[in-house]
Amino acid sequence: MLNLYIAPKGTKAPVPSPDAVDALIQQLIEAGILGARGEDGWVPGPGVSSLFHADAMDTCLPAELTFDSLEVGASPRPRVLPDLPDVLASQARCGGCGDVLDAAEVEDALRRTRYMPLERLEVSCPGCRSALNFNGIDFGQVVSAARWWLRVEGAGTGRVSPGFIEKVGRALGLRVVVVPEVIAEVVEDWVPARRKGR
Repeated sequence: MLNLYIAPKGTKAPVPSPDAVDALIQQLIEAGILGARGEDGWVPGPGVSSLFHADAMDTCLPAELTFDSLEVGASPRPRVLPDLPDVLASQARCGGCGDVLDAAEVEDALRRTRYMPLERLEVSCPGCRSALNFNGIDFGQVVSAARWWLRVEGAGTGRVSPGFIEKVGRALGLRVVVVPEVIAEVVEDWVPARRKGR
């Protein structure tokens, strides 16, 4: 089981309007992907398997083609997703020379983005001695920064349907990306063209 974030693509993407979010949730309820709203968010509906890519049907049991809950998240400033500074820092490399970055420095910089603007994130590369911003760091997995997101908790697979992603994007009027809350090697590559989440 893993957690997934569905977030607008790009650090400067606008926050969807409350009406667009309400319309999206209503569409997902009507499609049977979402059921009733519980204490921790929306529970899966009877058509939840349509959230996942068709190939997931071949490799997963029907009981795995679901999730525990879906919730809407928001932050006044862009938040790094997944919100796992220690995991991201352990994989961080310079986007220019590929040298391994100091994990403690990267973790500290990521934690500071919770109360400082993302634009102020800066770490130094020991190899090429460059000052790197958020987009200059290769985290070894899909990473994004957003002020709004859907968090799918406890999904049985990371293979989300591209059609579902297109539907979410159209409903919100934004391009969106799926960000898994695990290291990329552990998650199947569901749409290679969308791996770059920044």
